[in-house]
Order: sequence, then structure tokens, then C-alpha cells
Amino acid sequence: MRYVVLVTGPFNSGKSTFVSTLGGRFSVDALIRNPVKPTTTVFMDFGAIEHDGYRIILFGTPGQPKFRPFILGLMTLKLDAIILLVDCSDPVGLVMGRGFYQMVRRARPDVPLLVAANKSDRLTARKPEEVRRIVGVEEGVPVVSCVATDRKSALEVLEMALGLLK
Repeated sequence: MRYVVLVTGPFNSGKSTFVSTLGGRFSVDALIRNPVKPTTTVFMDFGAIEHDGYRIILFGTPGQPKFRPFILGLMTLKLDAIILLVDCSDPVGLVMGRGFYQMVRRARPDVPLLVAANKSDRLTARKPEEVRRIVGVEEGVPVVSCVATDRKSALEVLEMALGLLK
């Protein structure tokens, strides 16, 4: 069996890292002038993982607002689940996450969605319930802590997202 999962969210939320941590990564990136993050995804990330007898295909979107038409295009694919990553340690990232959340819910209300509060290991990280309030996530949509650089954490998020299919 095969599942297709879209990983989306604002700039610098950890989408490429999440995809890479889980299943290797092919990405189209560009150099940028940013002291915190020297490259950014300008097309998409692609990863694949074999887990529990399933083949899971991961598509990661770019996070800049100028790529919204492309992101919406990716959302027309046959998707089994969507993981929205937000940087829960960055107030600006959380506010940007609200726009992404609204876009995803409008475009694909039929696809199971999970919000992953990434970078939850940082001192400034917000708890999942705070993330839910700031991003505007309705009850019934899971919001879970995540550390995208940690394979175990990323795998738990993926398993939770796929668990929504049952």
C-alpha cells in the first residue's frame, strides 16, 4: 500500500528538515541572503520511506507566500494526509502559520490534517494548546509537538497523521 503526504507550512518551519529526516530528500533549493537560513526551497522537497509495510511518499512545499499558487497546485494531488509544520518557537512563524492553516482547510477540507508544532525543544517554544489558539486550529484537528531533526519525533508525527486515515 502507498500513502502520499503533503508537508507544508511557513518559511523556516522545518519542512525540508522533516522530509529529509524521514526519507532522504531531493530538493530544489536556492541560496538566499539570510544569516539564519542560507538556502530555501524554491520548488519542492521529495522523500520516500518504507514503514510498517507501507510506502510513504512525502512532498514538501516551499514556505514563502509568493509560492502559494504552486502550493495550491500541489494540493490538487491525490493526498492521503497533510502535515502543517509551524515553528512553535517563533511568534512571527506562528502568525504566518494561521494563513497556511486557513489556506489548507479551504483548499482540502477532505484530507486528514495534523499540525506539528516544530522546534518544540527550544526555550521559546509554545505548548500545543497555545499553538492551537494562535494558529486558529479548530478542535478535532490534532496539534502535536515535534522536533524535525529527531527521526523518532518526525516518525511519531507521520504515524499520527496516517492514523487519522483509520
